[in-house]
Amino acid sequence: EKKIKIVRCGVESGDYEGGLKKRERRAVPVIGTLGRLVEKKGVDTLILALSRLSKEEYDFVLQIAGDGPLMGELKKLALEQDISSKVVFMGPMPHDKVFEWFQSLDIFVLACKRDRNGDQDGIPVVLMEAMAVGIPVVSTYISGIPELIKDNVSGLLAQPNDAASLADKIRSVLDNPSRVDSLTEAAKERIREEFDVQVNTERLIRLFEG
Repeated sequence: EKKIKIVRCGVESGDYEGGLKKRERRAVPVIGTLGRLVEKKGVDTLILALSRLSKEEYDFVLQIAGDGPLMGELKKLALEQDISSKVVFMGPMPHDKVFEWFQSLDIFVLACKRDRNGDQDGIPVVLMEAMAVGIPVVSTYISGIPELIKDNVSGLLAQPNDAASLADKIRSVLDNPSRVDSLTEAAKERIREEFDVQVNTERLIRLFEG
């Protein structure tokens, strides 16, 4: 165990300095998710979670960025859950447009889960990017994600493939806007200290030199 050294895949945290501009809390929060529309991204779980919140009379807009084989099924699910009027399927998004899109969001959610073939995400870069920008993030206890996000400190973690658990975590952000600053500041610090490209390049160089 002592021989194992961790060098992370990371992001250029300096590219996100300044992050989000301070703004008033909007009457209708915008929730975003981004990724290929495949089973392991858990977009179906997110739709089911937000259906629960809609039944509790929470208002929101869900923006789903990305394309993939489940597009049709997810549109059908949103219709069946009676929230299709609150869901916008944005289609593919070029990476150079992601930062601008992030700035329009109030919460970023990535509801990762293990698919029927056992495939799952590791530590998604898009979560690092959202955290570096300063958006409150909600994801799941799966694979390496808890190495990135500490629940209730630098973001919120739900149980994977569990709409009720995910709804609880999203509700927690919506109901407690005063928590957002502490969550996002801790998230940005986590990225700077552990998931910055320069930090990890220097770690790698030290290992080579050693």
